[in-house]
Amino acid sequence: MKRNELMKKSDFNIEIKNGKWQVPNSENTFKSELKEKILILTFNANSSSSIKIISSNDGNEEKNQKLVIKAKEGAKVLISEELTGSGNYCLKNETELLVAKDAQVKFVSFEKNSYLSEYSSELNIKLSENASVSVVSICEGAKKVSNEIVAELNAKEAQVELYGLIKGYKEQEIINKVSVEHKVPSCTSRALYKGIYRDKSKGTFDGLIKVQPDAQKTEAIQTVKSLLLSPDATSNATPQLIIYADDVKCSHGSTVGRLDEQALFYLQSRGIPEKGAKELLIDAFANEVLDKCDI
Repeated sequence: MKRNELMKKSDFNIEIKNGKWQVPNSENTFKSELKEKILILTFNANSSSSIKIISSNDGNEEKNQKLVIKAKEGAKVLISEELTGSGNYCLKNETELLVAKDAQVKFVSFEKNSYLSEYSSELNIKLSENASVSVVSICEGAKKVSNEIVAELNAKEAQVELYGLIKGYKEQEIINKVSVEHKVPSCTSRALYKGIYRDKSKGTFDGLIKVQPDAQKTEAIQTVKSLLLSPDATSNATPQLIIYADDVKCSHGSTVGRLDEQALFYLQSRGIPEKGAKELLIDAFANEVLDKCDI
């Protein structure tokens, strides 16, 4: 439901088929430009826009797509991206978010590629003074997935929030790498990733928070939680802190577990069948991330 609600709120649609952009006309709120197969969207100062990107792929070839988002001072931008397809293609998806002073960007990605495909994504984020970025990634498609996010907080009062939900099934292998670098004082970051793994799926998370010597008053949190629904499913997480400043609030942690047997028993004692009770608990686990998809 959250996904459909978000899609309905988009003002402009952009389609890309097998790596070929259908370039939109520039509007009052943004300018579009295609350079060497790279789509550049520049959002005007103090404007407000929402864009929906639909990426569809088929066949068995390698495909590449790259998007650059430039949000000028005070702009408010929502980008929702949905990736779908059929076949055993390989897709590489690159995105850059360049966010100016006082600008706000929300980027929501739904990865629903063909199960036969391989998918890799790179998201690079650079924030200026008092800029904010919120990223939500939902992953439930390709058999092999590699997602990487690199965020740089380059000016004071910048904020970044990174949320991820992985829905592993069959023999999926899903890797997430997240690196956040605090370069200046008084910035905040939060990363929350949740994984739900069924069958023989496997999840890996590598996370890094790096705080440079000048980045006093940093606040940074990185959390990974995994739910294993099969004895053959696995999840491994390696969150890491590298801190060169002394006046900071930083934490990281990871947990791996199974459904709460007491909660399951309680729901069944209230007349809810076992299957329904399990789905309720799974939904409750996922909703902390899914709720971030809404505006």
